[in-house]
Amino acid sequence: MRLLDVVKGGLIVSCYAGEDINELMAEPVAMACVARSVMAGGAAAVRTNLANVPAVKEAVGAEVPVIGIQKIHGTPGDPADFRITPTMAEVDALVAAGADAIAVDGTRRPRYDDLTLAEFLAAIKRAY
Repeated sequence: MRLLDVVKGGLIVSCYAGEDINELMAEPVAMACVARSVMAGGAAAVRTNLANVPAVKEAVGAEVPVIGIQKIHGTPGDPADFRITPTMAEVDALVAAGADAIAVDGTRRPRYDDLTLAEFLAAIKRAY
């Protein structure tokens, strides 16, 4: 079954707690437990960051889609200056970690790789 068919009409829950959000929960084991709980509550898929992908995949099983992200901050000390999976390096790492899908920054803000969004998406499609 296609990933889009699995998540269509369902809730995708973000299981992310970086140290900047909640240092007590910023552990792969904690996020894996949260992911299992949201799946038990009826979520269709889980979105989590690179460090958590392997543990979350193991916790929820192969039938549950895990959408990977990697936040990259462009300006140190500016929490608003970040992008989600902004370059192929993060995409490659998320694929290697086992993510079933990759979330990317689709805004019109300047990208960190000097590509347009269309060029970036084309590069991902070529590679995967």
